[in-house]
Amino acid sequence: MPSIDPSNLIVLDESGFPLNLTKLHGRCLTKERLKMPVPIHGENISALGAVSLEKVIDIGMVNGAVDQDCVEAFIKHSLLPKLQPGKILLIDNAPVHNVKKIKEMAKLKGVMVLPLPRYSPDLSPIEMCWSKLKSIIRKLKPRTEAELFHAFAHAINEIESDDLEGWFDH
Repeated sequence: MPSIDPSNLIVLDESGFPLNLTKLHGRCLTKERLKMPVPIHGENISALGAVSLEKVIDIGMVNGAVDQDCVEAFIKHSLLPKLQPGKILLIDNAPVHNVKKIKEMAKLKGVMVLPLPRYSPDLSPIEMCWSKLKSIIRKLKPRTEAELFHAFAHAINEIESDDLEGWFDH
């Protein structure tokens, strides 16, 4: 890794955003119980995203869980057309990432694929991006798909270049 220029890295990952996200903490008057209605169950919307040192490159959303076909379609139709030859796509070792097939697609574009070791989310800058997005979205408490998409757009606009640089430095 020390020989890799961070400006060439593109980090891909997915995360779930259930429609029952709410704040984790709250305040109320002393000796009073905090009442915050929270849905017990919420539909899950999954997000696939890619970030670089400079920007959020792309984020796609799907209903339910992400599967291998979803990941491959996102990479082929949405991500690869935006990448220049010589970039390095960093992916985790999740079962939905068919590394062999992703490498084949990326090779045609001149992009190298670098899989992370298993169970190493601390090596992926996009994990911190998901954390910030979820923190912002929790405050907005979306309960419908439309509200979640609106909250997501708002949250993405809150990500600054300093955030990305810090996540990559970390």
